[in-house]
Amino acid sequence: MKGRLSFLSYAVILLLSTISFRSVNNLIGTTVPLQSKYLLSFTNENVGLLTSLIFLINFLTIFFINTRLRGRVRKIAFVMSYWILAFLLPMLFYADKFTIFIYAAASGFIFGIINPNIINAASMENDSYRLERLLSLYSTGLSISLIIGPLIETYYLKFYSYNTMYLIFIPLGLMGAISSIFLNIDIPEEKRGNDRIQNKKGLVASIITNTTYNIPFAAMVSFLPIFVIDRFHVSSQLAYFTFIPFYTVSFLTRLSMTIRPFKNLLFPLLTSFLLTAIGVAGLFISSNYLIMILFIIILGIPHGAIFPMSTILISRTTTKGERNKANSYFLAINNGFFVIVPIAIGVESLYIGLNYSFLSLLVPITILPIIFIKIYGKEQFLTYKYMSRES
Repeated sequence: MKGRLSFLSYAVILLLSTISFRSVNNLIGTTVPLQSKYLLSFTNENVGLLTSLIFLINFLTIFFINTRLRGRVRKIAFVMSYWILAFLLPMLFYADKFTIFIYAAASGFIFGIINPNIINAASMENDSYRLERLLSLYSTGLSISLIIGPLIETYYLKFYSYNTMYLIFIPLGLMGAISSIFLNIDIPEEKRGNDRIQNKKGLVASIITNTTYNIPFAAMVSFLPIFVIDRFHVSSQLAYFTFIPFYTVSFLTRLSMTIRPFKNLLFPLLTSFLLTAIGVAGLFISSNYLIMILFIIILGIPHGAIFPMSTILISRTTTKGERNKANSYFLAINNGFFVIVPIAIGVESLYIGLNYSFLSLLVPITILPIIFIKIYGKEQFLTYKYMSRES
């Protein structure tokens, strides 16, 4: 770890930056659909289009811009993006049917700069044991933010409308802007040609693994509260509360992985794939809100487990010089599904309803694990802890 910060101090700063970013990121990702649906009177199709715009710009930024940013320029872009994000929140408060598309696109660009570089900040440790601890801590920070954010929003929705939530989250945005200054995203090996990914197996495996969960998660981020309101006729506050048990279980899963990281990833991955399928099927068969919450809790386990295991697969099979590009490709490709899935679910729901649209997600989340097991089931990077090539 470069600089004068101790490992513990750096870990705390990384945690604060992660909590700030993911809280605001989740706020925008889940509140923009609700704001557009219930305050701006968008159809489900247009809600899906708006949500997809965020992730389309995110995808393009990660894939075509962040992979080309180097050294000091990337650090400046990273810190500036945090500050712009904090100032974007009051603008979303005043958004109308036209400007909400502009602000959604702007947020997608900002997320595309920040997200892969936070993973870079968690990936710069030389010691492989500390490295996987930092990656698990980063993932735990993601889950903490996904408890804090929905709790705050659920409470204040009793008193205020959806667009007021952006103003309430401004302090969290500023916390991230300040802490981002101290994060290390320098890649010492990074020169033209040296960041080419030599061993792509871990990257491709991580993409397939994370995609298995990201497909239903993209649908949940965009439509879960709408699904709950339409299906069970609950209040907007209770519908948004649905995220809290989901993210709480996700947090506990990631916390356990931070305390005791997995050495063998194969069995936890297979278990996560199975729980994902059970949870998605459960949403379809739930007869009331409480039964649905039980399946939401089940879905929280793979949500907590799959992402950190995917980042660990990358860390085990790449050097530090390769990780900015590897992390960027990983996030870009998986975020691509956040472009496709909301539109697909929105259009599909016009013909078969949200309930059957969610059920259709079983098709890809059944096929992808079979492909993963067939290709990577016997790979050594799954079955024991190692760094394939130290930088």
